[in-house]
Amino acid sequence: MTVSAASATATVAADEIVVGTALGATTYRLANFSKTINLATTGINAMDTGTAPVSGWVAIYAIYNPTTSTSALLGVNSPNTFMPTVYGGANMPAGYTASALLAVVPTNASRQIKAGVGVRGRKTTVAAITAYSTNSTGTFVPSLASYIPANAVSLFGELQISNTGNFSMSMNINADATSLIGQQNRTCFVNSTADVTNFQNVFLTTLQTVTLVLSTAGGTPFYGLIITGWEI
Repeated sequence: MTVSAASATATVAADEIVVGTALGATTYRLANFSKTINLATTGINAMDTGTAPVSGWVAIYAIYNPTTSTSALLGVNSPNTFMPTVYGGANMPAGYTASALLAVVPTNASRQIKAGVGVRGRKTTVAAITAYSTNSTGTFVPSLASYIPANAVSLFGELQISNTGNFSMSMNINADATSLIGQQNRTCFVNSTADVTNFQNVFLTTLQTVTLVLSTAGGTPFYGLIITGWEI
């Protein structure tokens, strides 16, 4: 799924999707899946009920009617909480009994999927956004709840550092401050020209948070955490 310009509609295509009636229950394999969802309406290939949120999150499910062998998409307003792998609401279209969570995507002020959103497999990419910045050193645990969905299990993006002088600086990103799970680091001499490096697959052991460890040998530092996507 690719949304180049903000839109209420998006097409999801996959070689195969596996949906189920519940975890560990009956499953169905849907080959050559291709459906278009419209967040501006409700029902099959639309929102399950109500409207898409303003500047919020929409969970997109594949759904299946085994009686008619019909598949579709269903959008669900996600109140920034963990969304179930199998649809758990009360507004499944009649006859549809199996489902699977495909993605959780951000919406804009017009209730559309934001520009620059892409979904491939379990990964979602978004237009780069600075989720946290500071001029201080130390250990920080910023909340990323405004930038990534609660279903995100890993994160990728960029680490940005700069300084008013020419000093050695480092910026570590970890799942947590205790175990340093998945630690990724950038250490270098920098000045007013920002140094930017990519990171990927940083685990989220706590919903929507990471740990940053920031240090500098001197000067006035700047640190920026830029998010470009996540995996659910």
